[in-house]
Amino acid sequence: MTQDDLARTILTKAGERDRFLVAIAGAPGSGKSTLSEKLLASLDPGNTGIATLVPMDGYHLDNSVIGPLGLLARKGAPETFNIAGLLSDLRRISARQGDVVVP
Repeated sequence: MTQDDLARTILTKAGERDRFLVAIAGAPGSGKSTLSEKLLASLDPGNTGIATLVPMDGYHLDNSVIGPLGLLARKGAPETFNIAGLLSDLRRISARQGDVVVP
């Protein structure tokens, strides 16, 4: 399946909904960001704003938080993210609560 095929599938699944969230998961370095950027270009080739990315990178817990927990070597693992913050922002985006600024 190409990125254009995937974009068509997403648009079909989204139908007439105002908001449709798509998540891409994978191991560090597996190409999630690259796929996301290519998919965004396929979904919104004119850069009209009908699609956007919310990368998880902004939700990394600070080193001062994960250091004392012994997790610095595992930065990027699920337990080193502010998942509650991400979920809160995704809920606000999904609920159409105006503009949502994300880290």
